[in-house]
Amino acid sequence: MRASGAALRGDGITTLEDLVALPTIRLARYPYAGASRAAQLHAHAQALLGAAPYRKAAPPPALPVPALFFDIESRPDTQEPWAFGWLDAAGVPGIAIVSPRHVTAKRTQARIADIPVVFVRDMAAGWGHIAAQVARTPLGMVPDAAHDAVLTPALTYLRADLEALRHVWLWLRARGGGDAR
Repeated sequence: MRASGAALRGDGITTLEDLVALPTIRLARYPYAGASRAAQLHAHAQALLGAAPYRKAAPPPALPVPALFFDIESRPDTQEPWAFGWLDAAGVPGIAIVSPRHVTAKRTQARIADIPVVFVRDMAAGWGHIAAQVARTPLGMVPDAAHDAVLTPALTYLRADLEALRHVWLWLRARGGGDAR
């Protein structure tokens, strides 16, 4: 590659603009360049000049808009779910928290961080809320590939779900709860 750089500089090609202006077929004649390397050098130089990313290949296809998203949080000791989160195709979130204490006290609903939260007696009731979300979704809206590993990272809330669950946890703790049993 040093020989290529020295040869280019020797011919007065010292800037990206000079490199882009040089025909690919001529650039391919420089030492260690070749046709494919010349095309790559041109593409890199054009990307740098345009402040754009260099695309080595065609961009991946756009991901489908998810019809549903679910996030289940489980207890580390029993692996039983204690929180069921969802986001429907309209972007409306919801959370069901397993908290028999709140169900007994008739405090079955709340809004935390502007997200509707419902308290349920047990894990089965939480799964019932997930089933209800699925039942409300037209079958044609659920993408066939929604379970693929490619879509999984793209469809997660990441920080948003952690922040919502943190608010729920703090709210429960402030009211003497926090234990999902």
